[in-house]
Amino acid sequence: MSAEFDKIREDAHLWRARLDDGACSAGERAEFDRWMAADPRHAEAFAESEILWKALSTVDFDASLKGAAANERGSLAWLRERFGHRARYIAAAAAVVFAMVVYAPIVSLMSKPDPLVYETAIGQIQSFELDDGSTVTLGAKSRIDVVMTEIGREVQLRAGDAYFDVKTEKARPFIVTTGLAEVRVTGTSFDLQRQGDTLHVAVAEGTVEVFKPSDYARMIKAWLFNDKQGGDDGSEASVRLAALEAVKVSRSSGLANPKRIRATDLAVWRNGQLVYLHASLAEIIDDVNRYAAQPIEIAPDVRELKLSGTFNANDIEGLLATLEAALPVRLIRKGETRILVSTKST
Repeated sequence: MSAEFDKIREDAHLWRARLDDGACSAGERAEFDRWMAADPRHAEAFAESEILWKALSTVDFDASLKGAAANERGSLAWLRERFGHRARYIAAAAAVVFAMVVYAPIVSLMSKPDPLVYETAIGQIQSFELDDGSTVTLGAKSRIDVVMTEIGREVQLRAGDAYFDVKTEKARPFIVTTGLAEVRVTGTSFDLQRQGDTLHVAVAEGTVEVFKPSDYARMIKAWLFNDKQGGDDGSEASVRLAALEAVKVSRSSGLANPKRIRATDLAVWRNGQLVYLHASLAEIIDDVNRYAAQPIEIAPDVRELKLSGTFNANDIEGLLATLEAALPVRLIRKGETRILVSTKST
């Protein structure tokens, strides 16, 4: 995560502790109001701290957990050394934060209702309104699981594509997890596309922050210890996207560098267009199978062939003909239901 937003998160947690300390003067309250109004990211970070404090307010950590937490990075003396006079504001929260980091992500501490499932069939694109007033458009054969609580809105993208238009609620961040990354917003419009082991994130309006890894507890630890907390692949832990910016996340190479996009290129799958930029044949066919009535299989030796292009999701036969013309592959039909993509040399 950026050093700038890391500092904002630190300030937000300190303000949360100061407000709960019971000794805030009228002047400090006014200072807090000015801080909140100075930058929209301040409200977002403060909402995160609210989630942390509310979720942990009902959790009773015993002395053994607090002892383990204190030993995590050299006890309260380390806190005083790093935060100086501000240490008293975070000392009370330090033990529970450390315990959370050691034992479980924060979401495991909450009692959640069963998720609501939204999904589409092969070839179907459909829009849904969520309980909070946000809307989501799902691509063909896509699925999301949604949990709404008083302190958070959580969505899991199980498969496919999803375009979100999120209703702004500063006190309830909107979190989408995918297995490859986590996307956090308070209110914005953005697009997610899963293609095999790759996730594409693009923003239409507002801002989003994309995290890898997607473990919120490790994110808190990164904030507290000022650690980079990158993925196993050495990539950065997060990237912040503004309107008309996009980023690719892959299991093999982590977070790529953000890039600018055109508004006309954003979520074009909603209009039945399939766009690929230097995508592997495996990624393309995995995507196309969500639109094809007959499933397509790929020979192992052609999975990594690369192709760029724009195709019509309603013309699968034309797409396959293009693949034959552009790549060293051919089609072998087996019965009525299977299409095998094979090398021309076989």
